[in-house]
Amino acid sequence: MDGFEVGRDGLRAVGGRLLLVADDLRSVRGTWDTATVNGGVAFGTADCGSAYDDLQQHLFHLLDRRLRHWALLASSAVDSAAEYDLAEDAGRREFDRERP
Repeated sequence: MDGFEVGRDGLRAVGGRLLLVADDLRSVRGTWDTATVNGGVAFGTADCGSAYDDLQQHLFHLLDRRLRHWALLASSAVDSAAEYDLAEDAGRREFDRERP
């Protein structure tokens, strides 16, 4: 086998799917936050309500971290495809320039 081939279209497709996951997580986060904005007040004691709010904020923090991670992966996949395109174009220009 001589060299290797990177499937740039595949990288772009993966990037698009990862962006969809990030968008889905963002939607879930927003819907959840809106639906439970005052969720802690539903509990019978202030301590229970406060514990619920703390738990929810912790979960939101984790979800936000995952969302940023998925968005970074998506961006990296798309950027990688673009870098391969640039490298191939530069190689093609150099090859064309050296031909008699």
